Amino acid sequence: MNNFTPMTIWSLLGIPPPNPYPKGTRVWYNMCSGGLMFATVDSTGRLPDGTILLTIINDDGERVTLPACGVTQVS
Repeated sequence: MNNFTPMTIWSLLGIPPPNPYPKGTRVWYNMCSGGLMFATVDSTGRLPDGTILLTIINDDGERVTLPACGVTQVS
């Protein structure tokens, strides 16, 4: 069994992985108060370690930045 993760494979190829959350994508995330918040992706960025950061505007109009692993795409 190998220890390759998708991020490792992209790193070996020397190219960044595709962005799964383009601008305008609808997502939701859990709030610390226990509820769900729906939002729209405004922009994306990437940390040196490959972590994708999303700047989103939630349905209350607030701008929030979260790691992509912290949100779920609305289907």
